[in-house]
Amino acid sequence: MLLANLVDEGPFDFVFIDANKSSYNDYFAWGIHITRKGGVIAAHNAFHGFSSSGGYKNDQISQAILTLNRKISSDPRLISTIFPAGDGTLVSVRVT
Repeated sequence: MLLANLVDEGPFDFVFIDANKSSYNDYFAWGIHITRKGGVIAAHNAFHGFSSSGGYKNDQISQAILTLNRKISSDPRLISTIFPAGDGTLVSVRVT
């Protein structure tokens, strides 16, 4: 994984994730590890596969995004929200 090569470059103040959607959980875990306290981690497409009438679709990518959103919402290391423009952007501040 190329991200492992960046560990010595951190910690970072800001990490933006917009890559392989089915791997968002792995990217976000890396982001938490490499982001300093007070840093921001953002992930694009937080509403991927979501419809207000039916919730999230049952495809692999939509379920990966839903899993990440649920995981992040209860992570005590983060204060998080979804910026609701377009397909949504998950924005988290690392507090510990």
